[in-house]
Amino acid sequence: MIPAFWQRSSASALPTEWIRRVKASLKAHGPRFSTHRMVREYFETLYRPAHRRGRALGADGGRGAQELAAWRARLRAAFERVAILAVEEPDTRKTREVGHVVRVRAEVELGGLSEEDVAVELYLGPVDGGLEIQGGRSLPMQCETSPDVESGPLWFAAEIPLEKSGRIGYAVRVRPVHPLASGSADLRWVRWATV
Repeated sequence: MIPAFWQRSSASALPTEWIRRVKASLKAHGPRFSTHRMVREYFETLYRPAHRRGRALGADGGRGAQELAAWRARLRAAFERVAILAVEEPDTRKTREVGHVVRVRAEVELGGLSEEDVAVELYLGPVDGGLEIQGGRSLPMQCETSPDVESGPLWFAAEIPLEKSGRIGYAVRVRPVHPLASGSADLRWVRWATV
């Protein structure tokens, strides 16, 4: 592209090939990178959800804000006791075929919090040479412990469908969730498995 800028025809001092490429690029990619698209995307993904959250927090005399503050106080008091006690993968084969499903279970102590206060997740993705997950995604784990159990650790499970070949890694994490919190960036508390 840069050499095309310096190529000038004898009939014109303009870099005609470079101009042709710039116009073709704008025609092909301009709609995707326009400010109209950017503003619409910001509105849909940031401003509208923030507006809805603000209305929910302030509704009914600020009941939502009071509820969120009480949840945060409960979280601050209990989260240091949250622990991932065990991670189990019953199938211990080192290699598996595409299409295989890997089942993973985790024993989690919620430290006085309820299932509704947290999300227990598998974070998984391809791993690099240092076994670091690259381009990972979250997969929710479902509670398997009977609801009549009053206290103690709970078991959560998820299944990983192996959709591609290659090295895949995973880690179990617990993070706080609340419908009125602004997402995972709202509270930086995350507990990762160290087992």
